[in-house]
Amino acid sequence: MQITNDFISIVKDYTKRSVFIDQELGKNTIFIIATKDLNKLKITFKSPEGKEYNIGSDGYEISNSKVQLSIDQTNGKWDIIFYKNANLKNPDIQASIQVTSELNPNMIDMTSMNSTSQPVILESSISDSLVDPSKPPKIFAILKKGKLS
Repeated sequence: MQITNDFISIVKDYTKRSVFIDQELGKNTIFIIATKDLNKLKITFKSPEGKEYNIGSDGYEISNSKVQLSIDQTNGKWDIIFYKNANLKNPDIQASIQVTSELNPNMIDMTSMNSTSQPVILESSISDSLVDPSKPPKIFAILKKGKLS
């Protein structure tokens, strides 16, 4: 399940972005930060328990344009902290943040295969309050589930 797919503009020397992983999720969680300016950044992930993950940490992988953290069974508020290299002339670095996670099996009632805590909420709207038969209306929907819905 995709938790976030966002872009961030890193202007300051220190920028923090928080991501909340609901209690029903947390299994096989993957954070991916992608930027062409990776060599100008240090990226640290801070777990809800306060543990920091960076270069050398288990699950932390780095390539020429991507940092990936793979972690299991952790939910709650995660912080992603971006530190820009000192004396950097270019003040603005663009990066994408993608976070995915699977259902936490401890939160599933296996007898009914239903989640045990949060309801599903569907918010819907229509493009126009008056329907013109020659122009079909557009229907929009947002599906939410969990603590922040």
